[in-house]
This record gives sequence, structure tokens and C-alpha cells, in this order.
Amino acid sequence: VIEDVVDISTDAPTTAQPTAGPTALPSESPVTSSPTPLPSKSPSTPEPTTSSPTVPPSSSPTITPPCGMSSHDRSVALTALAVKASGSIEVDSPQQYALDWLIDHDTYMSCSDDPRTLQRYALAVFYYSTRGDDWKDCSASADFSEATCDTVQINLAGEETIPKVSGNNVWLSPTDECTWAGIACCEEPMTVDRIEFEGNGIGGSLPSELGHLTDLRFLYAERGELAGTIPESLGNLSKLIVIDLDYNSISGSIPEALYGLSNLVQLDLNNNALTGTISSSIGIMTELRFFQVGNNPITGTIPFQMGAISLAIGGFEFTDLTGQMPSSVCNNLAGQLVADCAGDDPKLECGCCTECLGEEDINMWFNTIEPTAEPSAKP
Repeated sequence: VIEDVVDISTDAPTTAQPTAGPTALPSESPVTSSPTPLPSKSPSTPEPTTSSPTVPPSSSPTITPPCGMSSHDRSVALTALAVKASGSIEVDSPQQYALDWLIDHDTYMSCSDDPRTLQRYALAVFYYSTRGDDWKDCSASADFSEATCDTVQINLAGEETIPKVSGNNVWLSPTDECTWAGIACCEEPMTVDRIEFEGNGIGGSLPSELGHLTDLRFLYAERGELAGTIPESLGNLSKLIVIDLDYNSISGSIPEALYGLSNLVQLDLNNNALTGTISSSIGIMTELRFFQVGNNPITGTIPFQMGAISLAIGGFEFTDLTGQMPSSVCNNLAGQLVADCAGDDPKLECGCCTECLGEEDINMWFNTIEPTAEPSAKP
């Protein structure tokens, strides 16, 4: 229509015909139905553009892989961590079971770059190495789900000045390992301070991975069915105050590395199957107050260097120790000292012992000496 108007005005500019034409036509042009729908449809077409951008952001968080890596890469990283901690991962070993759990069953989803993942792995190895599935209580759930138990208790008496975190979750629960029963952690930085089991039927053996719990101060695993040897790696735990492993079936000798634990106050190893001798390096342990190796076939003599220790309780009864109790030990004695010094021809001569026992006294010893020493188990 507009083209027709232009042509008419060009051809006959002076006639009256064009004046009527332009006035009518421009007035009709804005109100026609043809141009008006086009602008109204143009802004309303964004229906596809509004739904399209909202889909990617909503789906993106749900597919983010754990630890920011694929499951394969996470598995490789955790395996590398375990190999570095354990040296090797043998088939059907506690280390393999712990690693498989960490990768495939632990919904807590630990990451290899988290420093506490090594702690979690070490505790899982402890669980499998000590036959955790056969403990009397607090074993892992069949599907590793969260559950609680009440019989394994932590004794924190006298430690109120050090904030602790503990709980009663069964082991291998998908919760912080500091809440597993029998564990207590320092509140900051949530590292294991205490492992405490007494009479819970733990068996197997203590794993070397305990040496990675560098803030551990208390290790109680008494009255169980532990066999094997004492891990040399415990000597790496310079903060240890108590090692209480009595009434088990632990064999081998006392690792030389343990004699370097200068902060150790209590070393209770009585009633096991320990052999070997007492090292002269024991003189380094100047904080030691409770040293019990009774009812073990330990041989040799008591080194005079032990005189550097002021013993509150010393137990050397029913061993194969011979010779004389060093005068340095007698001069520095601060409490009870028991040895095989009874009879006319004693295995060990001791002029300062508070109790001299012989083979005929073994029944009496179980009924009297052991309960007397028991309070020392929880300093």
C-alpha cells in the first residue's frame, strides 16, 4: 500500500488526487492488524530460552564426583595412600580389607588429600587386624551402616583439662572415626588420643599402622586374645604415656624402639608370652613409673640402668630373670617391687623387694598382687 502512495505522489504532484490519498493511507497504516502482532510476539518467544539455561545448573551439582575426581581416580589415589602407609597390600590381608572398605563401602567418602584419611585407614586396619568382626561388642554393621553400642567405654577421668571427642558408634560407621566406641580424639585437630579396649575379645595382632597415629597417648588393649608381636612402629609414637597390653598372648621380645619413649609412664606387659631380655636402654625412660613384665618367659638380668627410674610398681615375678636386683633400683624405689626371690635358692636375689614369690605362690599371686596393681591401669 505504501509503495502505491509513493508512486502516485511522484507522478502527479499538483493534482488534488494525491492529497486525499496520503491522508487516508498513513492513518490506516498504524492501526492495521498486520504490524502490531509482530512486536508482541517477538518478546514472548523466549519460552525456549528460559527453560534451556535452567537445566544445566540444576543437574551439575548432582553429578559432581566425590573428592572432585572420578571413582577410578579416587580409588587409585586411596590405594597409593594405603601402599605408602603399609608398604604393600597383600591379598586377603587386613590392609586389603581396610582399603576395600575405604573405597567401596565407606559412605563417609574420605579423600586422599585429607590428612585424616590416613588416620581412618590405620584404624580400619586395626579393626581387621584384631578380628573386629569377632569382638564381643561394637563390631561393624553388616552393611557398614551407622549404629551404636554401649559396652565399650572410654575412661576420661582426670583429663577434663584436655577437650576430648568420643562416641559410641560401632566401628566402620559412616561417621567421624573419633565417634567410634573405644576411641577418644583431641578436640583440635581431631586426632586419635586414646584407644581403649578391655575384655572385648580383641584377637589377631596389633598392626604396624598404629605407628601413623602420631598423637596417640594411651593404648589400652588388655585382657583380650592378642597374639603376634608388639609392633616396632609404636616406638614412633613419642607422645605415648600408657601401653597396657597385659593378659594376652603376645610373643617375641620388647622392641628396642619402645625403650626410646621418654614420656611413657606405664608399660604393662604382664601375663603374655614375651621372650628376650630387658634392654639397658630402659634407663632412657625416666618418666616410667609402672613396669610389669611378670608371667613372661623373659631371660637375662635386670640392667642397673633401671636405677634411673623411680618405680611405683615393678613386676618381675614368674619370669626366667636371674642374678641380683641392682642396688640402683633399690635405692630409687618408690613403691611395690615383686620378683622371684622366695626360697633358699631364689632365681633372683632381691633385698628390697616388697614381695618375694616362688612357684608355690602363683595362685596366691593371682588373687592378691594383680588386683593391687589394677589401679595403675588408668593413670
